[in-house]
Amino acid sequence: MFVRPQTTPDQVKLVQSAIDRVTASTGSAPNRDPRSREFQTAYCGDARPPEAVGRTLPWYFTVWLTSPGAFGALVAEVTDVPGVVAVRHAPRGDW
Repeated sequence: MFVRPQTTPDQVKLVQSAIDRVTASTGSAPNRDPRSREFQTAYCGDARPPEAVGRTLPWYFTVWLTSPGAFGALVAEVTDVPGVVAVRHAPRGDW
């Protein structure tokens, strides 16, 4: 789940609460570090984005789903949450 870099701490709490409401999910804190391996992999695979570009990219939460129907439930929970810009479903092999 991707969120705007300008998302306020209160909005981040709303995102985390929405993730928690989906019973078949567990989430992480937002990844905000464009130098981290996880951040680079989410955006560029093995490549590294220029630091100036990395700082402008949305942060993201990694959310692990334990049920096939959980993705739709997650999307429904975050549809109107401020700061959320996209939700991407990726097979475990992509992470």
